[in-house]
Amino acid sequence: MKLLDPFAGYRLASGHPFFHIALFTCSWFVDLLGSDTQHSSSSIHFAFSLLRWGHFSLFMLALIEAWANTPSSIPEKSRDEETKEEDEIARLKIMHRDSQFRLFARILATISVFGYQGIVFYTQFVLSHALLVQNAAGEYELMPVEGNKTMWLVIETACFYLYMFAAIFYILGNQILGVFQTACNV
Repeated sequence: MKLLDPFAGYRLASGHPFFHIALFTCSWFVDLLGSDTQHSSSSIHFAFSLLRWGHFSLFMLALIEAWANTPSSIPEKSRDEETKEEDEIARLKIMHRDSQFRLFARILATISVFGYQGIVFYTQFVLSHALLVQNAAGEYELMPVEGNKTMWLVIETACFYLYMFAAIFYILGNQILGVFQTACNV
C-alpha cells in the first residue's frame, strides 16, 4: 500500500470544522452555568480560553482552506483551430494559479493540525496537574473535578478521544469490510 498523505492521521485527529464551531459555541454556555472563580486555578482559566479560541481559529482556518481549495473555472474549448493553443495556455495558467492556492491550503491545514494537537496536549497537561496531586506518601491521588471550566476541559478531552476512537473503529470496520468484499469477489 502506498502512503499518499503522511499527515492524514493528524488531520483526522484535528476534527471537522463543524465540530470546532460547535465546541466554541458551547464553551460560552460554561460561563452562564455558574461561578468558577473559587474552584479553578489561573492555568485552568488560561487553558479554557486557549481551547475556546483555538476552536474558533481552527474553524476560520478551515473556511480559508476551503476557499483556497476551490478550483477556478477553466474556459470551454473553442471550436476554432487557431485559438486551441491560446485556450491551452489559459488553462495551464489557471492550473498553475490554483496550485499556488492549494499549496497555501496545505500550509493552513498543517498549521491547524499541529496547532490543535498542541492545544489539546497543553490542556491535558494542565488537567493532569490539577486532577492528579501527589500526597505526603508520594502517591498520586485523583482529585474531584471542581469548577465548571475544569469540567468543560474534561468533557473536551473526552470528546477528543471519543472522536479518535470513532475514527479508528470506522477505518477498521471499512478495512475488514473491504477484505470480506474482496474475498467474496474472488
